[in-house]
Amino acid sequence: MQCKRHRLLFLKATNSYDANITAHIEGVCRLLGVEFQHYEYTSLDAFEEWLENNRSFDLIYIAAHGAHHCFGEQVGPIARWADFAYVLCRTAALNPNSVLFMGCCHGGLKKVSLILFSLCEQVSSICGPRWTVNLSEVPVALHVFLHNLITNTVEPEVAAERTASALGIHFPYYNRYELEAEVLLIKHLAVEREPDYVISPEVRAKDFSACCSGPMAPVNAQTSTTGTTPNPAAS
Repeated sequence: MQCKRHRLLFLKATNSYDANITAHIEGVCRLLGVEFQHYEYTSLDAFEEWLENNRSFDLIYIAAHGAHHCFGEQVGPIARWADFAYVLCRTAALNPNSVLFMGCCHGGLKKVSLILFSLCEQVSSICGPRWTVNLSEVPVALHVFLHNLITNTVEPEVAAERTASALGIHFPYYNRYELEAEVLLIKHLAVEREPDYVISPEVRAKDFSACCSGPMAPVNAQTSTTGTTPNPAAS
């Protein structure tokens, strides 16, 4: 079956995803023949080290609380989207035509996609809720999306539209090539004006030459390494 080749990384960055929800999502993957890999997020450094030996994913499911600039736990470790993009790029974590599936509130904001696209050329497409989402709906969303993407072999945008229809919420899909002009503008102009688009100095200092992304702000740029806590209403 075509679905046997897909690998999904379930990146769990909040305890709000309990064992039942996680088991349900794993069951969806098993039903559709998708390899399920579970990782408990504790820090960006640990995640990067793990990815060095575990890569080549077709889908990454981000199970977290989300905001326009970061994701993670309401109280606990969080990651800025900009730094997360750098780690994905540096570790070559994604296969071509991969999808980032946002299982977090605000993950479907266009700004989030622009941050990820501008800092990692390996990120091909992103979909997720623009506002809030109920955790009980998350396994349903993934099931509908994967069923249409893999079993029905429709294009990702159509799969996302059908997911939105099933849940009755906005569930936008973004393709990096459709936003190419905006991504280029961010790379060359907005990077010095908007800290959310800038890799944190301590992350960038590791080995920027290994990343496939474009130029970044100076190491001494004033960036927020933690930001504010993700929206408490997120799931």
